[in-house]
Formats: sequence, structure tokens, C-alpha cells
Amino acid sequence: SGRRLRVLTIEKLRGTEVRQHKFIYTLDGARLRAFDIRPGERLGEPMKWKPVPDLSKEEVSTGSQALDVLIGGLHRARIMCIEFGASVPTEYIDNLRVALVCNFAALGRGVAHVPPRKGSMDLLREIVAPHLDAGVFEQNVRVFETTSLGGMEVPKGALQMEGSNVDTDVKWSNVEYHLPKSHHPFLSLLSFDTLESVYGAGVLEQLSGHIAAVRRQRDLFIGLTTPLAASSQKLASMASQHIRVDNLDGSIVLYGEKPHTELYSLSFSYAGGIPKAVLTPIV
Repeated sequence: SGRRLRVLTIEKLRGTEVRQHKFIYTLDGARLRAFDIRPGERLGEPMKWKPVPDLSKEEVSTGSQALDVLIGGLHRARIMCIEFGASVPTEYIDNLRVALVCNFAALGRGVAHVPPRKGSMDLLREIVAPHLDAGVFEQNVRVFETTSLGGMEVPKGALQMEGSNVDTDVKWSNVEYHLPKSHHPFLSLLSFDTLESVYGAGVLEQLSGHIAAVRRQRDLFIGLTTPLAASSQKLASMASQHIRVDNLDGSIVLYGEKPHTELYSLSFSYAGGIPKAVLTPIV
């Protein structure tokens, strides 16, 4: 793709076992720094989310200052696509979701979320609610859940996806009705692996009413996809912003297709009791 990638290969070390043969490295700051593929630090005691301010009236924060600087924030009434490589660890996906949901909810804004296939309302609450004041998650966040789990009732705060007509199930006016105390701009954060498993490969075309309503209200639409999702290419071509997160030899990198950016190593700092994205340019 024309982006610079620096790879250090270690063939052998005398008398020492080589556990990692390839390292992605950078010369950022005029020094050689390799990125370790071992898991980094973990979140200790969760702290309250300090909202990241918007860049302007039309550019809303992603909840990550580093990502805001890279792509210029989220453009209201536009589509954004975040594409995760198939081998990106769940922790990275969750941390970027936490930043988006926490920032919107902490600012009193509404969030409607279809979680990835391994996710649910309870799992989202588990990773998001500890960073928010009491009642904020319940007031500002709605999660779409399928009713295929043996006909179980959807939990409180969840919205039902019945599986026959996606435009009816995720109708934007219905979302607004269920978020009466939340402020605009709202965030529609939809995982396409889940949507395709419920509604089939043509789900993006069926979402035209939802996307049009989001745009009319000058809200935000973010689609989360993987290369395996049938909707990926179409969503990327419709999007005004498109970023990719990939696993390269065990190192996680993030880069923009729209706007086009160089490669950045993606890691997270937990020093402040929240997962804060750190982007290091590979130069």
C-alpha cells in the first residue's frame, strides 16, 4: 500500500533461545525502538472517564485524543468504517469501543450499539459502566440484542432485533424514543459480523433508512467490520472515513485509508485507570 514498514528479523542469538523472530520497529524520536508482541499492562482499578472535547461543532471526538489528531475527529452526518483484521485481539477492539461509548455517554449523548458477535449488553456494561457515574450507562446507552437465545427476553436497556427486517428493528426514531434524556449528536455503532449473522449478507442495503435518518439528525454512524464481512468493501466505499487495525507478525498497527495515513503502532496506556490509545508512527 506504499506505507513504510520496518521489520527487524533475528535469525539466531548465541546461547539464547529466540522466542520472537520478527519485530516491527520505528526510528521515531531518532532512536530505534522495537514493539514487543507480548501483552502489555492491564487495567487495574477503573477510574471515571474524563470526556475528550469535540474538535469543533462539526467534528466530534472519538474519545481518543491520539485518534482525533490522526483523522480529525468524527464528521457529523457522515459514515465511518473501522475495519479490524481477523487476528486482532478482542482487547484492542473492546478498548476502542470503550472510548467511543464512554465519551458519548459521559457527555450526555445517546449511543445505540450492535456489539460484535461475541458481545452482549451485559459484557458491554461490564467494560463501560465502571468508567461512568451511576446511572449514566442506563440513561444514555442502548444495545441491540437478538432474541434467538432460546426465546429469552431481552434485558432492560436492550432493544430487540427480531431478525426479519433490519430497518424496522434498528429504526432511528425508535432509538430516539428509548433515549429521552440523551442529547444529540447520537452515535450509531453497528458491528456488521452480528448484523450479517442475523439478517444476511445484504444487510447494508437494507440499512438505507437507518443511515438516512442518522444523517438527517446530523448524528454519527460507525460501522465495525472485518475483511470476512460481506459488507466490508461497500461500507468502506460509502464511508468518508475508513481506518484499519491489523495484526502484523504479532504487532498491532492502525492506519487510515480515508484520510490516508502512515502506519502507527497501536498500544494502550492504563495509567489513568482508563484504556488510553497510544499511536506511535513507524518512521
